[in-house]
Amino acid sequence: MFYVSTAYLSKNPRTVEALLRLLDRGVAFINANKAEASRILATEFKQTEAAMEDQVSAVKYGLMINDERVKEIQAMADLLLGREIDQGEG
Repeated sequence: MFYVSTAYLSKNPRTVEALLRLLDRGVAFINANKAEASRILATEFKQTEAAMEDQVSAVKYGLMINDERVKEIQAMADLLLGREIDQGEG
């Protein structure tokens, strides 16, 4: 998941668009080549290939945005922000 502020998006629309294109290519590669993606990720994250295969199989990779997804993202952001504030006050 990645986020950018409205201000950053306004100032850097091409950068955000390029990043989204790269993410889309990565997602397409993972979905089309799960075994190879697992090998690559296992090396990168210093995990066993079997553990990475489990992770890759368990996650549905995709780039989508709709009203429901926006609500889910906002709820997660609110939760994380609330935790950060709670921890900061303690």
